[in-house]
Amino acid sequence: MNNAMARVRAMSPEEIEEELMAIRELKRKRAKTPLQTRIADALRKHRESDTGLSQEQFADHIGMHRAQYGAIERGTRDLRLSTLLRAAKGLERPAWVILKEAEGADS
Repeated sequence: MNNAMARVRAMSPEEIEEELMAIRELKRKRAKTPLQTRIADALRKHRESDTGLSQEQFADHIGMHRAQYGAIERGTRDLRLSTLLRAAKGLERPAWVILKEAEGADS
């Protein structure tokens, strides 16, 4: 048994709950990078204006779990190139349009 498991086994249920709450809070406060935020804003703008779909409907449309897509639009999940391409295809736009818009948000 490793040290972490021994520590958890020695904790009371209240201490475990406190630890879990602290971990959840850290996850909520995860820092967004400016690029993640700008890409997320561009995706949200195009989803709303081009498709009129909700996050859940759009995630379904592109074959992605709604929670995963929601995290991408909030900028709290790192975006892979393959995921950007998938979203762009669902928006019927080239991925470079999304990236160009996100890049222009700096100016």
